[in-house]
Amino acid sequence: MYNTFRIGIVCEYIDHKLNLEYIFRKRKQANAFWKQDELEKMIVSLISTLSHMQSVGLCHRDLKPANLFQMPTGEVKVIDFGESKDYFREGEDGGDPTTATIRGTP
Repeated sequence: MYNTFRIGIVCEYIDHKLNLEYIFRKRKQANAFWKQDELEKMIVSLISTLSHMQSVGLCHRDLKPANLFQMPTGEVKVIDFGESKDYFREGEDGGDPTTATIRGTP
């Protein structure tokens, strides 16, 4: 018997029409903007996601509407972690969290 293993990446398919930038442009053309309760749900979902990312020491560094997807439930999903970076602590005392470089789309 060979001792082999396989590594796989499992990804979720998300339709491009759920992209927040795409949705905004379509709604703007139709002059149909979000209602307050829709915005509240999206903002709470985004803040919850970013809070969790920060609690595990992850900094996305490229947040923009093109990297956010609004699911049919109103939940917002964050994609494209290519510019993300782990926090590190300065000094022995565990100082303030910081990242080594600043990159991404201005």
